[in-house]
Amino acid sequence: NISSKVRSMIMGLRVLCLAAVVALAAGRVTRVSITWGQNATRCPATVATFDDTYTAPTQSGAAGTGDVFIDESDVGATLDGLGAAGCTVVSTSTGVPPPQGYHNPEELAAAMAALASRFSDLAEVIDLTRTLGVEPTAGSRSIFALKISDNVAVDEAEQNLLVVAEHHARELAGPETALHVATMLLEEYSKSDTIRTLVDDHQIYIVWSQNPDGLAYVWSTDSNWRKNRQVNGDGTVGVDLNRNYPFGWGPPFTCGGSETPSSSTYRGVEAASEPETRTMIAFQNDRNFAKVLDLHAYARDVRQNYAACASLPDDIDAMYTSFTATVARRMDYSPVRSCCTGGNIANAFHDHGSMSLLVEIGTAFQPPYAQTVEEIATIWPGIIEFLSLRIPTSGIVVDGVTGDPIAATITLIDIRFEYGEIRRSGDNGLFFLWVPEDKNRVYFEAPGYAPVTVELTTRETIRMYRPRPQVAEVE
Repeated sequence: NISSKVRSMIMGLRVLCLAAVVALAAGRVTRVSITWGQNATRCPATVATFDDTYTAPTQSGAAGTGDVFIDESDVGATLDGLGAAGCTVVSTSTGVPPPQGYHNPEELAAAMAALASRFSDLAEVIDLTRTLGVEPTAGSRSIFALKISDNVAVDEAEQNLLVVAEHHARELAGPETALHVATMLLEEYSKSDTIRTLVDDHQIYIVWSQNPDGLAYVWSTDSNWRKNRQVNGDGTVGVDLNRNYPFGWGPPFTCGGSETPSSSTYRGVEAASEPETRTMIAFQNDRNFAKVLDLHAYARDVRQNYAACASLPDDIDAMYTSFTATVARRMDYSPVRSCCTGGNIANAFHDHGSMSLLVEIGTAFQPPYAQTVEEIATIWPGIIEFLSLRIPTSGIVVDGVTGDPIAATITLIDIRFEYGEIRRSGDNGLFFLWVPEDKNRVYFEAPGYAPVTVELTTRETIRMYRPRPQVAEVE
C-alpha cells in the first residue's frame, strides 16, 4: 500500500543519509556545501565535529553559507544531527575540480611571469629552491617568489616584506590574493603615492604557493587536499606545512599539530622535516623580513602571535594586539589570537622578530570565484595597512671605521622573552624592532667587535668597533 511505500522510501532516504555520513567519515566526500539560518548557533559547532580545521564564523548568530571539507574518520554527527542543529546540507561532491575562474598552477605561474615581463624594472620571478640551495619538494617542484622593488635587479639596503600564500593546498583564496597584491602594487605604482612609497622604500616578496605539490593535486585529483604530498612511513600521504615549523612544533607546547600521520594537521616526523618548510626558513634567514603576511582561508579574521599555549611579554602582546586590530578593522574582519604553534607566523616572530600576521580569507575554502574576487577587494585596504605599518625602531649596524654592514645579534634589555626569541641585523646591517618606544635599551654584539649598549630612538645608525690590539711591553 501507499503508506508502506512511503515508509520504504523514508527508510531508503535514511539509509542514503547514513551512507553519506559513512562516506564523510571515510573521506570519500570532499566537499559538503551547507547553509544555516540566523541564530543557528549550534550548526557551526556541529560542523566542526567533522573537520578539525573548520573555524566557526566570528559573528555569532549570523546566517551563513560555505563549503566544509571532510578529512577525518571520526565523525561526531549524522546528517540528521546537522539538520537538528540548524544546518542545511545543500550538496556533496567527490573528486570535482575547483570552481571555474580560479587560476590553476600553470596559470598562476604564467600570470606572475607576465607581470615580471610587463614591469621588468619593478618585478622579477625568483626560483627560491634553486637560489637558496634547498632540495625540491617530494614532487620535484620549486617554490617561487615575485620580487617587487624600484630597483629590482639590485639587492638594496631596504627592509624586506613578505606575503606568502597557500601553506594549505585547498585554500585557493590565498594564491588569488597574492596575485592581486602583485598586480595592484605594479599597476598602481605610477598612480598611488602610498604604493610608490612602499615599492621605493622596500623589497617586497610574494610567494603565491608555499605548497606547489598540494596545489597541483588539488587541481588534478582532490580539491579537498590540505597537506603536502610527502609519503609518510605508514603509507599515508602529507604533512601539514603550517604545523611543521620549529617553534612550538612539539612539547612543551600543547596547541601544535597532530602526531597522527593520517590527520589533516599532522606535524611531520620532526620539526622542519619538509623541504617546503626548510625553504621558507632559509628564505627568512636570508632576507630577515620586517613583516610577514600569511594568507589562508577561511574565517574572516586576522590572527596574531602567539597561540594560547605560548605567551609573549605583556608589552609586546599589547602592541601586537593593537596592530592586529588596526589591520582587521581595515578588512572588516575580526582580530583574534592564532590557533596554533608550529606555524609560519610564530616561527617568523620567534626567529626574526617579524611583525607576522595570518589572514583567514572569506567564508569557504573554494567559494564561487566571484565571491573570492569580492572578498579580496574587501581585504585589500587591510593589506596595504599592514605593509605600511610604521616600524617603531629600525636602523643599520656598521663598522665604525669602514662603514661596512655588520650582522649583529640584538638583545632587548628591558624585555624578557620566555623562549629564547632571536633578534639580529641582516647581512646588509639593517635591523628592525617591534617594541614599545619606551623599551628602547638595546645590546648589540658581533664576532670581532666590542659590544655596544644603546638607547634607541626611531631610526639609528649603530657603529661598532674592533677592540684595539694589546701591545706587550718588553723589558
